[in-house]
Amino acid sequence: MPYLINRRREDGKLETWISTEDLDRHGRYRFFHRSEILVRKAEGRAGPAAPPWLTDKDRQTILNIFREAEMRSNFTGEEFEVDHIVPLKGYDPHNPDGQAVVCGLHVPWNLQTLTKPANQKKGKWFVTGWYSGDEDEVPF
Repeated sequence: MPYLINRRREDGKLETWISTEDLDRHGRYRFFHRSEILVRKAEGRAGPAAPPWLTDKDRQTILNIFREAEMRSNFTGEEFEVDHIVPLKGYDPHNPDGQAVVCGLHVPWNLQTLTKPANQKKGKWFVTGWYSGDEDEVPF
């Protein structure tokens, strides 16, 4: 039975089309362990924001969040990503010097799944002041 994955077409839509029979053993490993690979890469990018005191249960929860994003992408056809609710290096649009104002952690309770466009729109912004409700005030 061939397994299928999603690929982005030239028109921007996702298309399911590849069989694991066409992949070498490394490609098959990457296909079946995609979430685990993404978790390791994310921990490497997070650097000191990935605390050493995380338990095995916390690490499994992080893996499950990455798997959830992958499953949502496969079921909906729209790309989902894992986002840090509080960015690892967050910027406030009202801060005149443009320095990072917050440093989030790479922990399960700071992760969520978002669509790729929503995650890109959010970016590294973190609004620190009170929000008055004016849409022009929020950068995303």
